[in-house]
Amino acid sequence: MKRPLFLLLAALAAPFSAAAQGPGATVIAERTRFFETLDLNDDGFLDRDEASALRLPAPALRTLFRKVDRNLDRKISLAEFLAVPVKRMPITIPGDPIVDPPPPPPPADPLSISQFLGLPLEEAIALAVREGRPWRVIIPGHFYTMEYLENRVNFRVTNGIVTDVTRG
Repeated sequence: MKRPLFLLLAALAAPFSAAAQGPGATVIAERTRFFETLDLNDDGFLDRDEASALRLPAPALRTLFRKVDRNLDRKISLAEFLAVPVKRMPITIPGDPIVDPPPPPPPADPLSISQFLGLPLEEAIALAVREGRPWRVIIPGHFYTMEYLENRVNFRVTNGIVTDVTRG
């Protein structure tokens, strides 16, 4: 059974009126519209055949029904769909707000070598000594041992300025 024209117009107007009511109403309107798009036979429920339109792998589809189908009738009602908090919804729904903050930046690498670039050689050596790091100056054409020391800095210098730094 298809919905009457006034219900269709109400559904189309819902996001605009919801936006005026606040972000929570907008999320409900977006989720309702998403649900209705999937509900192909307009019976007010999503069964597994209709949910397969999401093109989820079988384990993800099972997870969706396990988390959302609260009364275990093997169908998802609109009320069940709207009741799942955004954080617990196992699928991404257009219009849902981002609920997890971005991950913090990785901690600064204590063995970073970028701070030596562009320094006069004397300052670079002094900084390495303050940090307790072994150091050496690499002169092109000379031989060096192949030993690897993780925190050692190797300076290449041009006109007294550190132009390249490697670690090891």
